Amino acid sequence: MERSESLVDWIGKLLNTGIGGTQFTPFKMMIVLPALATLVFVTGRVTRWFVSRVLEGRGLDVGLAAALGALVRCREFAARGMQWSTAARTAPPEAKGPAALG
Repeated sequence: MERSESLVDWIGKLLNTGIGGTQFTPFKMMIVLPALATLVFVTGRVTRWFVSRVLEGRGLDVGLAAALGALVRCREFAARGMQWSTAARTAPPEAKGPAALG
């Protein structure tokens, strides 16, 4: 029993140790990567729905509808990136890191 508790403690310390002296830990990475994958998946689905149901449903050409859908998707990513980079630049020095990105 004592060995399994020490193994659990070791894994806990490993997952909560900052990478390269930062506050970004492997545990936070395990949260961020699936969240990013979900974001990409959901925006792809929304873009596909927007192109097929909204734009093509209004009689737009297929190519024009696809181009507008791609622009909307790129604008979503660009807007989110600007929010994160602005938050990181304006945060006080002690708050810099993943927590400052919102």
